[in-house]
Amino acid sequence: MVTIESQQEKHGILPILLEQAILRCENEKLKRKYKYLTQLREEQILYNRMLRDYSPDDIMILDNNLKVLFCTATVNRCFGCDMTGKHLVPAVAREFNEDFARKTEESLNLVLTTGEGVSFYERMNSQASESEEEREFILSMKFSPATDNNGKLTGIVVLVHDNT
Repeated sequence: MVTIESQQEKHGILPILLEQAILRCENEKLKRKYKYLTQLREEQILYNRMLRDYSPDDIMILDNNLKVLFCTATVNRCFGCDMTGKHLVPAVAREFNEDFARKTEESLNLVLTTGEGVSFYERMNSQASESEEEREFILSMKFSPATDNNGKLTGIVVLVHDNT
């Protein structure tokens, strides 16, 4: 026999069971999305690591204070240390020469003040060790503004390519 109380219980439980089923479904969707995003993040980390470790060119991302936030392994080999967190211009002056450091700093400051990209070529001589002969090489330098989603300048991307 169906009583008024049993019908009220049934109607009171049905919405709860329906809500529970909806929540279970949403939870499964969130789990799938989390798994997908985790996989995407792991792939992005792998791509970043491949870029950092195997790029033949020097690539750096600088903050607005001209400190290195990211750099490829070629940059670290060139300067003989991990450049992350270091100011670029003094390192360029130590490793190369004052004139090249001045041109680099002027170009970086131009990007910071105008928000426009700057490029230049530099012919340099290098002697890796006393036993090696001096060699001439030509570098192409490209400094590009790095902006956030709102267009605010947040740093500079530096690309250096040996054209010799």
